[in-house]
Amino acid sequence: MKTFHFSRVFLTLVMGLVLATSLTLAGCDFTPSAYDQNTEVKDRVMQSATATVPAYRPTNFLERQMINWRAKTFDQPNKIGYVYVLVAGVGPIGYYTVFGKVASLNSFNVPQQKVLTGLSGNNPVVDDADVDGTWGHNIEGVFAKTDNGAYIEIPTTGAMGYIYSDIPLPFKVPHLNITVSSTSTK
Repeated sequence: MKTFHFSRVFLTLVMGLVLATSLTLAGCDFTPSAYDQNTEVKDRVMQSATATVPAYRPTNFLERQMINWRAKTFDQPNKIGYVYVLVAGVGPIGYYTVFGKVASLNSFNVPQQKVLTGLSGNNPVVDDADVDGTWGHNIEGVFAKTDNGAYIEIPTTGAMGYIYSDIPLPFKVPHLNITVSSTSTK
């Protein structure tokens, strides 16, 4: 009695398909497209350019040094700064004295998106709530805390902008800090 070996039959079929595909493709003319030819030329030119004029290898890493200096500078919650409000076509119109630094209205303490998992192998990225339970996008702009504790917000789109400095600048403009009063309205 003969036994049937499924794995041998399957292997023979697969080998036959591979052989037939190889023979079919052997007769095909694979001419690279113009795009592929140009890409190959560009790659050879770049290899030659890199070998002839290698990229400079910096040793001082000034960009990293500047980023570290900025981080150290603003790692002081009571640091005094000056925010000059700009209007396009006019220039600075006044300044605020602030504690700490100017912060983006679009900086958040938690990610604003999350990946949903377990949906039939699809893992879409969706908007997520902020820590206050709300969704959405803030306007482009910055905010700061004035030296007397008031919140200021400056939009940075359209005609408005700002300049921040940790020393007063020589602009002849009024001090805009808000006066906080203890009176309440009913």
